[in-house]
Amino acid sequence: MQGKRRNKGVPYRILMLAGAFFFANPVVGIVDILPDAVGAALIFFALTRLAFFDGEVERARKYFGILFAVECARLALTRSVVGSSISSNSLLAVTVFSVAEAFLYILIVRSLFSGAEYFALREGCMGYIARSDNTAFTTKLFLSVRLVMTFLPELLAVADLQVANAETDPDTVDLLLDIISAKPMIIAIAVLVSLVTGIVWYCSVVRTVNTFCRDTADIIPVRYRAEFAAVPEKYRPAVLARMVYSLCFALVFCADISFDNVRFLPLSAFFLLLLPISLAASHAGFGFRSTAKRAPAAWAVIALAEFYRRLRLPGDAVVINEIPLSRAAAASVIAIIAVAAALYAADAFLRDTNELAQMLFDRLAPLFSARICFGLAMLLWGIGYSNPYFLQYTAVMRFVFSALFIFFTAKALMLILETERENCRLYGKSKK
Repeated sequence: MQGKRRNKGVPYRILMLAGAFFFANPVVGIVDILPDAVGAALIFFALTRLAFFDGEVERARKYFGILFAVECARLALTRSVVGSSISSNSLLAVTVFSVAEAFLYILIVRSLFSGAEYFALREGCMGYIARSDNTAFTTKLFLSVRLVMTFLPELLAVADLQVANAETDPDTVDLLLDIISAKPMIIAIAVLVSLVTGIVWYCSVVRTVNTFCRDTADIIPVRYRAEFAAVPEKYRPAVLARMVYSLCFALVFCADISFDNVRFLPLSAFFLLLLPISLAASHAGFGFRSTAKRAPAAWAVIALAEFYRRLRLPGDAVVINEIPLSRAAAASVIAIIAVAAALYAADAFLRDTNELAQMLFDRLAPLFSARICFGLAMLLWGIGYSNPYFLQYTAVMRFVFSALFIFFTAKALMLILETERENCRLYGKSKK
């Protein structure tokens, strides 16, 4: 029995260590080789059960969610900033993200370590207590060094501006040019310093996380089952909330937004995310089996369609006959298949949402408007895909209908969640 309980804690340990690994790498300007967004998401899920027992850990978990959004914005802007010939753009971007990250890091470190330490003190986990202070200090040191080493090389943009200033005297210009020419060496030193501190920090995190998981291997699973899994008014709304928030996040990708010919909110990601969410919902007893069956096909078809668009279709067609007839015909066939697959999967998703509402409180969710908006959005998507010339005429309206679909669907999901919370608060279970 003991071995089985410990095995249940392994996935959370793996998620935490994997998430920390994504933070351990150096960041060069705005370029993050191992995206912090992935690390924030992994740690967010790793803290799921512990957050049930401590409000500080729950706050830290929410901060990781905000950090995920910030890092996604960094990823979306990376190509544009790197491709810019104006060095001050990189300085501005790094400054904005460094300030946002520093603020979130302070909140995360304070909440996470105080919450975990308080839980460990209550449960008598002295092994973790002995290590927590050192790891907290190492974390603060590493994050500070990482931010400084990321920001420092970008300050050379100030020297670029001084060189461009016609009033700067020649001697100063020569000095500034020497400083600018040393930027690769400065970046190399900054990367090395960040890498060394990152390795030291990660080793400390590994030891501390392993100690915490070992000390709590027989505590968290038992308490979780006794205090939450067996208490409907606590457990069901919490599980449903995770599902609803995950679905709302997935809905954002229906916007299908591109910037500088880079699609950073791809429609295919919506259907890809629907698969794990619907599987988790089905496992929790909330249905969504039809969505789990149809979403993978929609994702595959739309992803292949985007791949074909990238290879064979011009992104900035200015005349209707700019692409060969054969390519236009192939694009039309692909568009029809992709739109049909998307509508088929979305229909399953909306019907499953209605079935969930009926199961919980015998009432249909208000999704008729959402269904209409998604259909119109996909129709315009297909027209723009068939011939990129029409993109300039369909993009705005497609975004409007997509935004309305997101709004109506998210509103219905939040209504389901709030109704379930109210019923559990009043009756201790779903009204039905």
